Amino acid sequence: MVPAGGYLADADGFLYEPTGQAVIIDGRHASIESTNAEARQYAERGSAVFTTWLPA
Repeated sequence: MVPAGGYLADADGFLYEPTGQAVIIDGRHASIESTNAEARQYAERGSAVFTTWLPA
């Protein structure tokens, strides 16, 4: 595991709390890639509904 912001990330980029618990967003295990995609959408559309979610 490596530090990724306030979380930890495994070799595949999936995020975990510092306690080791998986980060779950919208019922899916969050990854660096998926959270970056949502951040890009937010930057482009503001608070519009997010439509990008990368499959696990």
